[in-house]
Amino acid sequence: MFGSQNGMTLIELIMVIIIMGVISGIGIKTMTSNIEASKVEATKKEMELLAEAIVGNPTITKNGERTDFGYIGDVGSAPASLGQLVTNPGGYSTWNGPYIRVNFDSDSTEYSKDGWGSSYTYAKGDEGVYVTSTGSGTTIKKTIADHHLYLDSLSIQGTVLDMEGCPPGAYEDSVTVFITHPNGSGTNSTKSTAPTASGNFRFDGIPIGNRTVKAVYQPTHDTISTQVAVLPRTTGIAQLIFDRAIWKAANGVGANNIYYAPNTGRAYGSGSDSSIQFDIYNNTGQAITITSLIATYTRSPAAYYRYVYWGTTQVCNATGTYYASGGTATFSSSKVFNSNTRMTIYLKTFNTGTSGGGSAVPMTSIPFTITFSDGSVVTFTTPAS
Repeated sequence: MFGSQNGMTLIELIMVIIIMGVISGIGIKTMTSNIEASKVEATKKEMELLAEAIVGNPTITKNGERTDFGYIGDVGSAPASLGQLVTNPGGYSTWNGPYIRVNFDSDSTEYSKDGWGSSYTYAKGDEGVYVTSTGSGTTIKKTIADHHLYLDSLSIQGTVLDMEGCPPGAYEDSVTVFITHPNGSGTNSTKSTAPTASGNFRFDGIPIGNRTVKAVYQPTHDTISTQVAVLPRTTGIAQLIFDRAIWKAANGVGANNIYYAPNTGRAYGSGSDSSIQFDIYNNTGQAITITSLIATYTRSPAAYYRYVYWGTTQVCNATGTYYASGGTATFSSSKVFNSNTRMTIYLKTFNTGTSGGGSAVPMTSIPFTITFSDGSVVTFTTPAS
């Protein structure tokens, strides 16, 4: 007999060993599975940190505004390799790293390896910006952007106005809008543009980050600036408002923001056709209906005019008594002056006779004040010749 009532038989012992082996195998398998799962989670977490190093952490804010845009926010383009997140690529003045924590006491390249010790694959280009891990035998991918242009070549658009809401109009060439941003090569670049007459401007090729946009009105050196947050895959919006009524005051704008376009007033013609013309803008943001105008001017001998033209359309024809300085010229039909448009006004056939019986007179070097039916007033002086 191999056993007794007080001990285990050989068969019983073998069974115990088998059971313990099975339990041990299950435990090892479970432990291995847990280790693999932890490696997967650690790898995903590290890939997330790499992504934040490249484009910043959107949860880091100040006064409600995002402040962290990572490597691209400082340098202006995605890094050529993950190593550039830790080491300056070559004396870049805009580099402000390291952008990811490195443990130099152990493996200083640990940040570039997944949970299995395999190096991450990093790529940027037309197919996207992403990091992949293959150490587990399968691919784990962290996509940072579907295209590098969504991070380093975005746009800012905006408007320049004065404190009364008037855009530059005819002064558009006297305004310059600037932006300075990192250019991807370790330094900053400055771009400039002139706004349109309605104050609109746009910059392209701007990397993510907080960018300062500045406008300068050159004749008086008035300067205004604002900060614009350029986020991935978005267009930044900037509104620059000068702290005084630059264009309203300069153009003699009346109650409804119709104003004179500088240097457009002139006198011309000879014989019976002695006339003047000038251009106006509407910047109210809505259409204005004009039904008449009053032209006030001083000339000796006195001069009277017969016609008023709204662009190419005749709106006044004094068939009897001509229009005198200070007299109301009522339009034959009202004219709708749309917002952000420009119109040329003509006062034609100036004559010394109240009904055309005198002689034509030149209207050079004459100050004019034009009051429109909506209350708007513009002033100008016709040039000497």
